[in-house]
Amino acid sequence: MSESTEVLVVCSQYNKTLIPQEYDSLNIVYSPSQALSIKEQSDFYNSIISSEQQNPKDIYGFVPLDHDFTSKKIVSTVVDFFNQDTLINVVITDFINKYSTFSEYHHSHPHNINDPCTIFIRGSLLKNINFSDSATMFPDVIKQLVQQREIIFHIAEPLMTNVQESAI
Repeated sequence: MSESTEVLVVCSQYNKTLIPQEYDSLNIVYSPSQALSIKEQSDFYNSIISSEQQNPKDIYGFVPLDHDFTSKKIVSTVVDFFNQDTLINVVITDFINKYSTFSEYHHSHPHNINDPCTIFIRGSLLKNINFSDSATMFPDVIKQLVQQREIIFHIAEPLMTNVQESAI
């Protein structure tokens, strides 16, 4: 693992912090206000993208509302994955849907993304994405990247947790 790989994680949550990570070159940016509407969330993500384009970090993680890391070593795992090959530019992971009474595993297939999933990208792709103001903003970003012929790499383990308010 290269601790010199700079990572910025962008999270639209306001009143809850992500599980702290054991990674030194990490910054996490949280929404400055309670961004609950879809439009406010997309505006927040796009404002970070715009402000970061002059001096991009090595890797960016865009975390959907109510998602969290599953452990303290997630950023290290993602950086190690990126460091395997310079052709790895986009990474998604599986996640756990956690309800009040049970949890379920969610497989994020790179070619069939319908649910919000955390997206990690190299800084060089930052200028190529834009978050739409629709409920499908995360799948839309994946579709944008696929249209640009980016390969969506998949870590087939649940590195993120999606905390649901009620059981199905």
